[in-house]
Amino acid sequence: MTMTIDLASALAGLNRLAMLNMSPWMASVGKTAQQSVKQRIQQSKQDPDNAPWSPWMPRTEKYRARKGNAGQGLLWDEGTLLNSIKFQSAADGVSVSTEAPYASYLQDGTERMAARPFMGWSDEDIAGMEFSAVRFIEALL
Repeated sequence: MTMTIDLASALAGLNRLAMLNMSPWMASVGKTAQQSVKQRIQQSKQDPDNAPWSPWMPRTEKYRARKGNAGQGLLWDEGTLLNSIKFQSAADGVSVSTEAPYASYLQDGTERMAARPFMGWSDEDIAGMEFSAVRFIEALL
């Protein structure tokens, strides 16, 4: 069995793809990613690749117990970080972000604090996006 395609046909197909309005799909990806980040903060307490975050230092654990909100767990104190997770999408991309001024310390860690990555794409996330993109494009063509 042989399959062939000529350059003109291939370019015509690529041009059709380039003209598609991907905005609805990008918005869906952004919303899903936003929910995924919030779920990590609220429930899983794991990085994007499902590795558990490092536990609190004993001093922090005592402080949070005195404060009365230790049960909320890592990265969730007063809800500032959680409520600041936003996404923006356009036809050609999506971004998920936070304006919490301490977010980079939590994400990357410091000399005194272990990193607890909450932003990012897992291999599973990427595979899901690829699958949904194909289904979206097939529905448009």
